[in-house]
Amino acid sequence: MASWKAPKPIAKGLSVPANTRTISLLDRPGEIRNAVNDILFKFNDSIELTLRLDTTGHPFFVDKHIQKQILLGVPLLSTCRQIYHEATTILMSGNTWVVSKHATISYDPILYGGLVRTAAIAGNWMYSLGSHIDMLSTVRIQLDPELDQCLSSFEWHSGVNLRIQFGPLVKVLWAKPYCRLDIAFVDGTCCALQDHHPGNDHTQRQTAFKLQALNTLIATFRQNPLNTKRYSSQIQDIIVRRDCRGGYINSRYPACTIDRFQKEHFRNFHTDHFQIANEGATMAFQSTNRNQPHGIPPA
Repeated sequence: MASWKAPKPIAKGLSVPANTRTISLLDRPGEIRNAVNDILFKFNDSIELTLRLDTTGHPFFVDKHIQKQILLGVPLLSTCRQIYHEATTILMSGNTWVVSKHATISYDPILYGGLVRTAAIAGNWMYSLGSHIDMLSTVRIQLDPELDQCLSSFEWHSGVNLRIQFGPLVKVLWAKPYCRLDIAFVDGTCCALQDHHPGNDHTQRQTAFKLQALNTLIATFRQNPLNTKRYSSQIQDIIVRRDCRGGYINSRYPACTIDRFQKEHFRNFHTDHFQIANEGATMAFQSTNRNQPHGIPPA
């Protein structure tokens, strides 16, 4: 160790334009740079994203004109770090981002299996942004009351849209507790087939979402009332009922060896049900004798 020498730091260099005879954008006043960024990356309409048909989970732009406009400004982002930060800030914070169910496709994977995954897609998209999520200012999640035609049986059809997948969105809220991101659920652009949908027991199921309760539930999840944030890595998903009166959390134990010779692994899944009251303002587990994830003491 005595012969070890600390490496010298890399010398700090200066960026030089490829053509020194031309005027760089950085030589312009900040007002001019902001005006250029507004023209390229700020839109009057909201930027709508929807899920791909291949169910890969990667959303795409609904408005091709907005997509083309953003692609035209992408070369500007690769000029230097300062211009990249200025332009990206206007793109992310100067627009309203909407995650929705595409109304023009007959088969919608967001509704497959009776689970509304629009909120989950929004959460996965925001998580994929990395540190850029701090630049977001407004995100809207459209919940569409439209019911697709039955693909297999009436029993499956009666369960469509009765549950909302919240897991990825809640994990984003926990990862950024002090982020000033404005997230809210809004009505979709499609019309419901009818206000109520008949179930197997000849009862009427309401097709509308309780948006006010769901928006209150977003703020409630930020506060972590169930004390589940501490083992968020073991949470598989969080499901909320459409009427916003309850839901459940799917968790798992870490993989462990049950046979040291065959090296077999298994995962023990369990479900904890919770109740929601006061229009999404309060939450509590239904049972106090819950199976805690591995290594986590009871709350």
